Amino acid sequence: KFIFDFGHANVSEYEITEYIDKLKNYLMHLHISDNDSTRDQHKPIGTGNIDYKNIFKLLPFYHELYCLEIIYNSSNDLRKYAKDLDNVVE
Repeated sequence: KFIFDFGHANVSEYEITEYIDKLKNYLMHLHISDNDSTRDQHKPIGTGNIDYKNIFKLLPFYHELYCLEIIYNSSNDLRKYAKDLDNVVE
């Protein structure tokens, strides 16, 4: 199985969709954060350039673990970020 980190993938030379296509049968854990493709910034969803809305359309088969890998200041931040993820996945 494979742990996939969207932030890391977004700074690589390959498209995230390419990774998903190659790894779809092996995914067991997703690390979710956003960035602007220059470095792994651990930003909230929607504040970088990762197109999560379309990416999650490629993952209807995925029913494993998710991890928000986002820098936060309070538990309220985490609640908001979790809701942001819900809005993207629906």
